[in-house]
Amino acid sequence: YPSLPPEIALRTGHTGEVLLLANSSRIFYLAFLSALFTVLNGGGGLFFYHRERMVSYLLWVGLWVLQVSLWIAVLMTLLGIRS
Repeated sequence: YPSLPPEIALRTGHTGEVLLLANSSRIFYLAFLSALFTVLNGGGGLFFYHRERMVSYLLWVGLWVLQVSLWIAVLMTLLGIRS
């Protein structure tokens, strides 16, 4: 992605100073983690669905919360928003 800066801030302090500056390709690690947890939680939910539906629902809700959190982290990193 040519529009990404060569380095991005992956971690900032509470006052906004950059604590971790990394190569912009590291942003794709978040996408890899998202895919990995989708497979693990989604597959675990399907595995437990006929045995323990509550466990499946908890895994799927956890997956949803994780996906939303990861998307917020990616967007905040790309837009340069400091938390």
